[in-house]
Amino acid sequence: MREAVKETIRTDTDPNLKQSPRRLLFHALWAFSAFLLAGLRVADAFSPFVPALMSSAPPEMLVGVFCGGVLGLFSSLPWQQALAHTAALLLIGLFRLVI
Repeated sequence: MREAVKETIRTDTDPNLKQSPRRLLFHALWAFSAFLLAGLRVADAFSPFVPALMSSAPPEMLVGVFCGGVLGLFSSLPWQQALAHTAALLLIGLFRLVI
């Protein structure tokens, strides 16, 4: 007779599954720092700190910085200015991905 063998998936040997919570934590930390930096102003409601963080962030963390920056900008600026800053963040992110 032939016995059915039940296959089990071992998650302790897959390194990608171990790194997933760590990667998510790093995204959250970058997003939180972008959210905090979005509240800082220099002059006339101009916030250069989030674009500077976006241009210096590692390429795999651009999504977290963008999301945190957009949330921070829209929570601390009028929507017209926040939309202009969001367009700048989007352009910086696209330039970083292309180059």
